[in-house]
Amino acid sequence: MSLTLQSAFALLLTHEGLQPEPINENLIRLSIPTPDGPVRLSVLLNPEAGAAAMYTVHPAKVSAERRVEAAVLIAQFNYGLMAGALELDDEDGELRVRTGVDFGGGPATVQAMSRAMELNLGLREAATPLLTALCG
Repeated sequence: MSLTLQSAFALLLTHEGLQPEPINENLIRLSIPTPDGPVRLSVLLNPEAGAAAMYTVHPAKVSAERRVEAAVLIAQFNYGLMAGALELDDEDGELRVRTGVDFGGGPATVQAMSRAMELNLGLREAATPLLTALCG
């Protein structure tokens, strides 16, 4: 059975027992339970491209005077990562963890969507000490 991006994501939500908070047709927010408390995950679906991006946002922001230093440290952290990345918004200091999945025009799979979500949460956990230090 061939799945669309939306149907693969809907099956993942059902399987994980997650309740989506739709922002618009292609942007959904989720509250993911973790041992440290719930984490807000945003999922941006791009059906035309057959891809999805997943973001978690760090609760604190980097001050303007630390953003150059933060950008260097984030680049060092990102270097060599096989999947995902940390992002810094230079305008407001927001820190994000981004992962994604691209089906390249083929059918979407629940497993790949699930793996992208797991990678995001794992990368967020690994990056939390750095993100917290950048905001301190």
